Amino acid sequence: MQSRDLASFLMGIFLSALAGCAGSSAPPSAGQATAENFQFNAHLTNGLVLSGHLPDESAKDSLMNLAASIFPDAQIVNEMITDGISVSGWHRTTRWGLSSLSKLEEGRLVIIDHTLLLEGRAANAAIKSRVEAATIGLKAEIGYSVVINIAE
Repeated sequence: MQSRDLASFLMGIFLSALAGCAGSSAPPSAGQATAENFQFNAHLTNGLVLSGHLPDESAKDSLMNLAASIFPDAQIVNEMITDGISVSGWHRTTRWGLSSLSKLEEGRLVIIDHTLLLEGRAANAAIKSRVEAATIGLKAEIGYSVVINIAE
């Protein structure tokens, strides 16, 4: 199995396990949004697809403006929903994640509860090293678990 295939396979297992842990409690009652259900996704291929939960329309507008400034030449698809779900530090974490994702050729950013996952492919070793180096101290700064998986 190629290293990229293995990395994708392992990341799939990680996300499945994380989603299982996040969903192991009883579901919220109808209309009740909880931080345990918070998830944000950004997928970069030929464009940028943003999906997941945001607290309100203002947050969605702010995030769309942020994405447009970080990815000025990309088509941005908005699949986000505003349902009142939020976790502390989500905007700062999302800003850092989108900025890091923008340095990659392709990849994805996933934030579930207080875990940030960034995976993708860098154009060269220097870019890969810069993105990985930017994570030093990030956990303490944002208070999230951080998982980085970048291939050349």
